[in-house]
Amino acid sequence: MSRVPFQVLVLPFRRCSRERIEYAVFKKSDGGYWQFIAGGGEDDETPLEAARREALEEAGILPDSRYLHLDSTSTVPVVGVTGEFTWGNNVFVIHEYTFGVEVVHSVLNLSKEHTEYKWVGYERGYDDAQMGQQQECTLGAKCTAYSANLTRRGTGISLRWHPVKSSEIS
Repeated sequence: MSRVPFQVLVLPFRRCSRERIEYAVFKKSDGGYWQFIAGGGEDDETPLEAARREALEEAGILPDSRYLHLDSTSTVPVVGVTGEFTWGNNVFVIHEYTFGVEVVHSVLNLSKEHTEYKWVGYERGYDDAQMGQQQECTLGAKCTAYSANLTRRGTGISLRWHPVKSSEIS
């Protein structure tokens, strides 16, 4: 399969009660740090299709699960993702699309990319997420629990969830 120039970040979540949501964080086998599900698009996949594939491959989350598109966006360095300038010397960063996925079962089936996972509340997930963008996404996911719409002061980033429509994702 051919790698295409975008990245996806997937935040699995489950509702424990009306007010409490937990997030699954995963310990990387090759670095020992905690993160959410991440990966790149392949061939002619849309970002949503890539998110569904990555969640299935890394955690056994079924593709027909309820996916949400997170408005928080970022770019990531190509060299940090693929180790080289995969798409030419003029492509330095690629877009990262962020999704939440509601998990209705508590047991996840890990790939070899991760050694373990844990379900954590917002505060713990925010502390455990290794990268800044993943922390922003956890903050955005927090808004879902309270049906809020939040704009972080000083950043102008709107963090809110809404259901994914295929026409929204290119």
